[in-house]
Amino acid sequence: MKHTMYLMRFAFDKIVNGTKRVEVRLFDEEHQKIKLNDVLEFVCQETSERVVCLVRGILVFERCDDLVNLLPAKVFGYDNKEEVRLRLNRRFGFEEQLLNHVVGILIMPLQVSESEHEDKEYVEEGRNAEREERKSFKQSFSEVKQMLKEEKNWHPVSQKIVHSNEEGIEAKEKAAQIEKLRRCGLEDEGRE
Repeated sequence: MKHTMYLMRFAFDKIVNGTKRVEVRLFDEEHQKIKLNDVLEFVCQETSERVVCLVRGILVFERCDDLVNLLPAKVFGYDNKEEVRLRLNRRFGFEEQLLNHVVGILIMPLQVSESEHEDKEYVEEGRNAEREERKSFKQSFSEVKQMLKEEKNWHPVSQKIVHSNEEGIEAKEKAAQIEKLRRCGLEDEGRE
């Protein structure tokens, strides 16, 4: 099955150049339809360029922090886990994370395609150098490494967390309890 997702230029370029291997989204009804070996088509919002990726794994967690702790920062396209954690927690609120959970979709880029409405290839004074450079990069995209060293040992994982309404507490109360436990855990880590 094919799913389409829209990204800002910054994130789109990271997928195209092979540095971003995990797309993080809320595990809402729309994203629960994504399965292993499905195809994701990422569309750049600014240019309508597209990159097609294969779903290699699905990781579902209650919070972004748990996902970030499990994977190396490199697969998110960053050098440090704290930056990844801050960006994801800014993007998804704490209550949103606890109500929907988060899904980390392990992806492998397969193909880049040109945008639907192309810019002119030439400008009046001569060739558009930036456009030519991007185009030559796309032609050599098939030579990009498909896997990082760490990824060769990974196995696709699919899991789904289901919470029952019969747990006896409301979502907000549960979120407060989990946050309290999390803070206690962080304080314990600081003492050691």
